[in-house]
Amino acid sequence: MMPSPTNNHLLVQIHELLHKHFSLEEFRDLCFKLGIGYDDLAGEGLDAKMREFVARMDRESRLDDLLAFGTRLRPKVTWPEMAAPVSLEAAPTPPLTFTRNPNQIFLSHAHQDSDFAHRLAADLRTHGCDIWIAPDS
Repeated sequence: MMPSPTNNHLLVQIHELLHKHFSLEEFRDLCFKLGIGYDDLAGEGLDAKMREFVARMDRESRLDDLLAFGTRLRPKVTWPEMAAPVSLEAAPTPPLTFTRNPNQIFLSHAHQDSDFAHRLAADLRTHGCDIWIAPDS
């Protein structure tokens, strides 16, 4: 799985920090502490192993663990901040807004009041109201 484009800059930044601040043995130790076998990482050479390590931590949603260990082991290095993950599936749907139109009126009536209700509806329409009258009241 390829890293998402939104994470790519962050992944490159972490990879560069690891490459700059960790020797081979220190990186092997970091892998061990995070439960990842150095020899299980794809790639030839330290740079490729570090790249695969960062990508794997991203795939496993463990970048926060990696950054926490990096900060603890190299406190003088400026490590990137993890932004809160954004998921479109988890995003709350915005509340539906309904603008009430006070000129829309529903008119319901008893059968025996039909004539009066229709006169009232006609009068309200002349004053700009939008009337919906129950058909078989």
